[in-house]
Amino acid sequence: LIVDEPTTGLDPDETDRMMAMIRHLNQQGHTIVMITHSMRLVAAYARRCLLMHKGQMIADGTPREIFADPDVIRATSLEIPPISRFSQRWGQTLLTVEEVKACCTRGFS
Repeated sequence: LIVDEPTTGLDPDETDRMMAMIRHLNQQGHTIVMITHSMRLVAAYARRCLLMHKGQMIADGTPREIFADPDVIRATSLEIPPISRFSQRWGQTLLTVEEVKACCTRGFS
């Protein structure tokens, strides 16, 4: 299933419902290709990310790998999620509030 900007124009509750439906389809075994400019959605839902810039594929990896690559961020002016940017101050690239909570509970390592 290819979904192109599936949350454009949706409010936060509608976005959550849409992404829950997409996640459910994926858990049932369907492959989902999501095209989005929302790095928050990428961080929260994607297992693999293909990053395109000016019509060229320039990165392929997990969201964590891509958000942690300073060369990719510089080359694309990619706006990584605030949680990821914030956590990089401690030498980590975290993707969700839950990951930040877990790190705070056990200590950064």
